[in-house]
Amino acid sequence: MMTRLLFACTVLLGSINSWADVKTFVREYTYNASENDSKVSARKAAMLQLQSLVIQEVGVQVQSSFANKETLNNDEFSRQVQANYETFSQALTQTEIIEQSWDGEKFYLKAKITVDTDNLVERIKTVYVGGQPNNGKPVNVCDARRDQVLELLREVCTDETVQNLITFSKENNFDLKCNYWQVSIMREFARSRTHDAAYRKHLFVSVDNLESGRDAGELLGEVMSYALKVQPLSEDEVMIMMENLKRIATRDVYDAIRSVVQYTQETEVKYDSELPENERHLQNYVEMEVKIEDMLRAAKRGEMGAPESLSIGQVAASAIQAAIDKQTKLAKRLYRRYHAEIEPRTAKNMAAAITQRFAKRPDDESFELLLSYFDHVKLDMHINAKFYHLLKVMQENKQNEPYFDKAFPKFIQHNRDRLAQVISGARGNKHEQQLLLVALELPAEEACDVATCARWLFDESRATQLQGAEFLYAYGRLAQPAKDDVLKKLSRIKALKTFTNDGKLVAQLFDVLSQLEAFDEQAIDLFMWGMGDADSRIQKAARASLERAGSRALTTLKKGFTEQSATAQRRLIEVMGTFTSDKAATLAFLKTVQPSTPQMKFAIEDATAALTTQ
Repeated sequence: MMTRLLFACTVLLGSINSWADVKTFVREYTYNASENDSKVSARKAAMLQLQSLVIQEVGVQVQSSFANKETLNNDEFSRQVQANYETFSQALTQTEIIEQSWDGEKFYLKAKITVDTDNLVERIKTVYVGGQPNNGKPVNVCDARRDQVLELLREVCTDETVQNLITFSKENNFDLKCNYWQVSIMREFARSRTHDAAYRKHLFVSVDNLESGRDAGELLGEVMSYALKVQPLSEDEVMIMMENLKRIATRDVYDAIRSVVQYTQETEVKYDSELPENERHLQNYVEMEVKIEDMLRAAKRGEMGAPESLSIGQVAASAIQAAIDKQTKLAKRLYRRYHAEIEPRTAKNMAAAITQRFAKRPDDESFELLLSYFDHVKLDMHINAKFYHLLKVMQENKQNEPYFDKAFPKFIQHNRDRLAQVISGARGNKHEQQLLLVALELPAEEACDVATCARWLFDESRATQLQGAEFLYAYGRLAQPAKDDVLKKLSRIKALKTFTNDGKLVAQLFDVLSQLEAFDEQAIDLFMWGMGDADSRIQKAARASLERAGSRALTTLKKGFTEQSATAQRRLIEVMGTFTSDKAATLAFLKTVQPSTPQMKFAIEDATAALTTQ
């Protein structure tokens, strides 16, 4: 039974109704052997000539069915049959030898030959392009078939035409050099999730019947990709897959592993009805895991690829690499179990995918995979670079991504020595490396202690002042003893009332206070001053600090609001719109503000709307 979803694909040319049956002929032929012929070659030649004569006899007659009456004459058609015998002979459904004899010079053959005339019509049309003779020249059958299918694939199809296309596919072999259009049909069926049980069986049986392991491997990859995109493999399909994995090339085994992993439901739910629509037709995690385990057992028996079978480590590594992004649970389980079997070079190549997966979508599965990988992989410059970059990303984004903040303590607890080795051994700015070591509470020989860093804020060198601020930020909560010095430094900068301030230094000191949760009146007053500064870095850091303080800053904001410029007032109103507590008090204050500019008026409206809808 065929099911078809969202299918826009192909229409085959309609079959000609005339001669729409199967005909049987009894014919005889005598072949005059040459000096080089044996009995076997003479018999083969006699059979070929006898079949060709029957094809010509029937073919000349069925041409009368063409709407275009300009047909090939007997001699011309005979030449076409000889030139395109492989195409025409596929219309022969059965050849039964009735009588044969060989006297060393002649081979006599009498046979009963059955011809599917509908099929022969289609073969004639393949050669007899557009109903016009091909000027007596042999047609490139491969190109003709391909062009026919590609042209038809552009047409809108119906259930009937889909079935016609399946029939056309089944009538042609899977020579992927000549009939690569078979793959085009499979890919289109996969895209539209068109399922037909007989067609699927034909595909898998075709893989099984190919004599060449190379051809079987290439076809198996395409067949599995199609089949798994439409619905899970049946037991028979799995059996054929496993049997053919014994004889195909390594690269094709890898393709099969990737297909099994990738075409699997990503969403874990209790009931299938809760799955997203685009996943319901895919195999579930358990079905995928069973197939991967079958492959690992086959590798243990030496039955995964030819001429040399893949090892368990190679199969596991391939599955891990395919699973890292969307089937992380499988990647984690396989790495934990088979890491010792995986070649060091192969394991090294996983670093980018594993670190990127956690950096982009941090969760329990990706973090556990990351920890397992880091615990066992051999450290070198490549691994150091990947993990150093990840650590920097985590450190820089931990306020925006709570999972990073949650992951750091566990990461450090289990891997202190290796983390220090990674950071110190990575290529890069040594000052940045020291900052990261401090942030992770790892030994940093060249870093200042908190007290020294606080003193650096008042050094004559602006570079030294900035280094002190950066180290204090890296210390995090441990920088609490330096709070008063930070406030003192910022108060001095504010008191100088210079037109331009050191934006990088001030912004970094604001970040230090915010990290220390220093939200007393003096700190809030400094943040308010920063909101009016011309430097965007200072404004951004001041805004982030006030938003983090939230309604705790409200009393001080109300007290100093009128002292600020119109621009600073507008920015402070925008901050108030983000408060999640004391909304009534904030709204009451906003009602008292008389806007001095249209921009301030709009800011009040937006903040009021945000506070009343949160």
